[in-house]
Amino acid sequence: MHIPSSEGKTGGEVGILWRWVRLLALGALGWAGQEWLLQSPLLLAGGVGALLAWVALFWLERRSSQAEWLGALGLLYDMTLAGVGVWLLAHPQAWWLLFVPAIYAARQYAAWHALMGAFLAPLTVGVIASVAPERFADTATLWGWGAGLLGGHLALAWVAYRPATTPSPEVMEQVTRVLEQTESAHRELRHSYRELAHHYRRLQENLETLNDVVELFTALRQATTPTEAYRLILERLRSRFGASGAALYLADETGFHLRAALGVGSLARLQGTVRVDAPRKSARQAVEQQVRQALETLCERVPESGEDAHAIGAGANPRLLTLPLRTPQRLLGMLTLVARNPDGFDTATENRLHAFLPHLLALVQLYEQIEVMGLRLQEIQALHDLDNLLFTVATPTEIPRRALEVLKSVVPFEYAQLYLPDEEQLTLHASLPAFAEILPMLQFGQECGWQGWLQQKTHLLSITDTHESPHVPDPAALAPIRSLLLINLQSGARPAGVLALGHSQPHFFTEGQTEMVQVLVAHLGLVLERARLLIHLEQLAITDGLTGLHNYRYFQERYKEEVRLVKRYRHPLALMLIDLDNFKQINDRYGHLEGDYLLMQVAEVLQSTLRSTELIARYGGDEFVVLMPSTNLQGAQTAAGRLLQAVSGTRFSTTAGQPELSITLSIGIAAYPETTEDPQQLLELADSALEKAKRTGRNRAVALENTA
Repeated sequence: MHIPSSEGKTGGEVGILWRWVRLLALGALGWAGQEWLLQSPLLLAGGVGALLAWVALFWLERRSSQAEWLGALGLLYDMTLAGVGVWLLAHPQAWWLLFVPAIYAARQYAAWHALMGAFLAPLTVGVIASVAPERFADTATLWGWGAGLLGGHLALAWVAYRPATTPSPEVMEQVTRVLEQTESAHRELRHSYRELAHHYRRLQENLETLNDVVELFTALRQATTPTEAYRLILERLRSRFGASGAALYLADETGFHLRAALGVGSLARLQGTVRVDAPRKSARQAVEQQVRQALETLCERVPESGEDAHAIGAGANPRLLTLPLRTPQRLLGMLTLVARNPDGFDTATENRLHAFLPHLLALVQLYEQIEVMGLRLQEIQALHDLDNLLFTVATPTEIPRRALEVLKSVVPFEYAQLYLPDEEQLTLHASLPAFAEILPMLQFGQECGWQGWLQQKTHLLSITDTHESPHVPDPAALAPIRSLLLINLQSGARPAGVLALGHSQPHFFTEGQTEMVQVLVAHLGLVLERARLLIHLEQLAITDGLTGLHNYRYFQERYKEEVRLVKRYRHPLALMLIDLDNFKQINDRYGHLEGDYLLMQVAEVLQSTLRSTELIARYGGDEFVVLMPSTNLQGAQTAAGRLLQAVSGTRFSTTAGQPELSITLSIGIAAYPETTEDPQQLLELADSALEKAKRTGRNRAVALENTA
């Protein structure tokens, strides 16, 4: 027959308390019977065995919580202790101790332990009575305690075995429903608590991120340019996230090239470094490599990062944290921070950085759009300035240099040269700053310089590094230029020149800058073509169509200007009027065509004989005028003598090429201050001198002197 347990398990608070009560009882028995233990080695061995048995029971009860045989061993052990206690006390009322172990065993294990106690208790009474009859002489009392213990244990077994009252099915169903509802409520409460804790943590994280963003935007109110804004951002990140240095890399329009836009702290020297050229997949490794090189110059080494080093919660937090600023379309840049702590950034800091990253990305996008708009405005302004060059320069020859200055305001080059066509070759018309000619140092196929460039039939050539380009046979000759752009200037369908832009950093010119330069250069070609036409029109306006000399109108403007200068500075001024002797006879004899051809040849003699600083103009018909600044009367007479000798000694050709024509000159000379104190009278006095030369026999020069 199975006897059910009253509790069905050991362990628990009652079991733990009983183990220590058992040990306390063992200690009390040892203290009470120390006289016998010290006198009898057998009893001492028994006491030690009892202690070891307690240890064994303690270990077994800790290992197994459902073994009923442990209850039997414990009951036997406890009955032994109780029996020894009764023997030591030797008092009739001490027999109740034999009842206590059965109560604990029946409660903790099963009802049949009480039946076992009903057997062990009288047996213990009999053993004690037989071992120490002298201590318990009253036999009737012993038999009474034995019977009482037997009856008490049987009653305890009946109480422990008695089945509990079974409630009705309705009550059980109601209790079950209540228990299920309670358990469901507990589950919902636990779930709500976990959800509330999760939202609370998220709220804390969002508040931290909000504080970071609010502080950052508050600081950005002080920034007026994107560079100042980026500096404030990096300084705030460095101070709030425990970084010794921070750097921001920005990508160009393609997303394949990164440049160090700004660095602060230990990464401050990254500002102005060369661009990092890398595909998108290896951009982070390229940035980290450059940052490590910069830190090694400060004798600060950073350990290598693994592939998953930047994952949130990674096992090893790196000191160098590189985070991409990426949109679904392209890579905008990289944010790099170096931890001040040698152990690197902790997980909480990385979480905050990742939460802050979308806000930084939005700022970078905003400033990128502002920068693009600024570049477009600069481009429009540059186009406007190029258009205005024709109206703001003193002479069209200033346009090439002024055009380079306009381009400098938009494109940050360090060297620029503009080559324009001159007769059958390209010549350097402007250089900013003064530098050796770049184009002759370049090779294109078998040819060098402008001839090789024209054979290339290429509108644009970008040399990203002159040290690695086949077009640069001698990189040292181009030093310190490392990046070079060559762009054709077009004027309609024909080339109008070449623009060369250089920089000391390799891979400097971005795709956007190159496109902008192409737009500006195309417009510059039109401006230069208009300037060329304007120069040509000006030349036509001031040039005599037959002789190629200056015309009468231009002479009058220069004469008035020289008169003003003479009045102000009082320097000498001379003027010659020249007339061809008997020119009408040549026209009558050979015709006007031959006469015009003779005038052209005489003009060439005048140009070759006189100095380039002297203005020669056709005064009208067969007359010429020579304006001679800073020349006195004697100098003018000497020049007139050379002219008379050169013309009279020349056999002029006809249109058929036959040297048949001869002619002489009559020259009238007036000079300030030798002829007059009023330079405005020079032309009138030179005309009078010319009339005198004609009257006195021609082929001579007459100079008027002041007779006043």
